[in-house]
Order: sequence, then structure tokens, then C-alpha cells
Amino acid sequence: MLALVGMGVWEVVPAKLRVDRFQDFLVQAAERANNKSQSPRIQQMILDKAKEMDLPVSDKSQVAITLTSRRVQIRVEYTLPIELPFYTYEWKKVHDVDRQVFIW
Repeated sequence: MLALVGMGVWEVVPAKLRVDRFQDFLVQAAERANNKSQSPRIQQMILDKAKEMDLPVSDKSQVAITLTSRRVQIRVEYTLPIELPFYTYEWKKVHDVDRQVFIW
């Protein structure tokens, strides 16, 4: 039983760390956004980062960006399969980032 738990932890912890690092990246991307023309560039950066981190975000429809003069909102949705012993857990993850835009 202990071996099964250890194998599960071996898969879950790296997945959780990747998801947390991706969340940090999204927060940084939102904080750097400052005008509407950046939306396609930010969307592509998010897709590239997800690919680099081996997260299943490959379609632009999974990334929604709303930029106004005062706020930037980023929403990314995906399902991350986690291979556990005898079972594949489908972790449905939604990242919602909402930040105020500061123009210097």
C-alpha cells in the first residue's frame, strides 16, 4: 500500500509544481500588460509557456484575455491527465488572473 501511495505522490507533486509555476507566469504576464494591442502577443506567450511546461494548452480557445484601460483578465482552462497506479486522474484546471493595469 505504501508503494502505491509513493507512486501516486511521485506523479502528483511534479504536476502540482508545474501548475503553480504556470499560475505565477500568468500573474507576471498580466502585470506586464498595458494595452489592448498586446493581447495576441500575450496569448502566444501563454501558449508557448504551456508547451514548454508540458501542460495541455495548445489551442487559442483555451486562453481568454480581456484588456481594458484599467484591468487585464486572463483565463486559461485545460485538463491535465495525471497517471496514477491503475487510474488516470483528469485534473480540470482553471487559472483566473485579474490585475489592475498600471501605465507609467
